Amino acid sequence: MYQPVMVVGSFANLEQAVRELCSQIQQLADRLPEEDSRAYAQAAQENLWRMYESAHRHALARTGLRR
Repeated sequence: MYQPVMVVGSFANLEQAVRELCSQIQQLADRLPEEDSRAYAQAAQENLWRMYESAHRHALARTGLRR
């Protein structure tokens, strides 16, 4: 089991962490024979990107750069 990921810094650091996590998920999914498991891995990656994008939009709105 992997340790939780803690990201300190900018959204660029967070984006890199999401890319790395998605890469790990994809590597695992590539070894899974079940279609359902691969679909679940794809959904996990999509959810990570949605969470990142939501957090980024929220941060931009807080700073007044985006509404």
